[in-house]
Amino acid sequence: MKAKFLLSLLALSFSGFVTRADKPFFSTDRPSSMVEVGLHGIVGATAVTENYSSQIPGVEKADSHPGFGIGAGARVSFVLRDYIALTTGLDMLWGHNKCTMTTVGDGTPYVNNIYLSNNYLYTRAPVLMSFRFNLAEQAQWIVDAGVYFATGISGRQKADMYTTGVNDLGQLVTQHYRESWKYFRSDAGLIHSAHSFDFGLQLGTSFCFRGHYTAGVTFSYGLKDAAKPLGPLGKVSMHNIDWLGYVGYRF
Repeated sequence: MKAKFLLSLLALSFSGFVTRADKPFFSTDRPSSMVEVGLHGIVGATAVTENYSSQIPGVEKADSHPGFGIGAGARVSFVLRDYIALTTGLDMLWGHNKCTMTTVGDGTPYVNNIYLSNNYLYTRAPVLMSFRFNLAEQAQWIVDAGVYFATGISGRQKADMYTTGVNDLGQLVTQHYRESWKYFRSDAGLIHSAHSFDFGLQLGTSFCFRGHYTAGVTFSYGLKDAAKPLGPLGKVSMHNIDWLGYVGYRF
């Protein structure tokens, strides 16, 4: 009985919330304001896809791991109708990811374990079509789809390498090496550095409450091969991939 009462109360509350909408779910009216500007903070996971194990001789295993991403940005939307807008802006995104590799020396008893860490700062400009749906009065659901263009500003690639093998006395010996290189536009690195320019697809969904407060998530995948191979490793590739959430304020 108590459960039925709570369910009925919830249904009535939701029904009242929805029917208070001053516009239909899909509105083709002209907007009251044709330009919207907002600011937001970003947090989420940044990662890369790679093909190290298939393209580098001696690599038995390579595993990429996402890392923490954080940033901030601004959005400008040119509202064409209540249901559609063209959205662009500029984000500053500080990303991080890791890769672990195991390599075996050709014809030698040595095994190398490599722990690679990448940190990088991108500026990123999306160009999106935003589709808008009215859920209730002062509650809007937005779906974004489009592309992004990014430029790498700064970054660092760090590697911890552990070489384990048997010396001439039959003893198992482990040696540790640590190296660091510039991430972008560098002629040095463990496998490759990264091109500073990137572009790809971006999808997202968000909600806007009371006409000002926004919260949403985005997914982006880099179409450009961001790897700048070093030496003979001309077939290695890398693509950026991100899952990000954001909260913001629309003026």
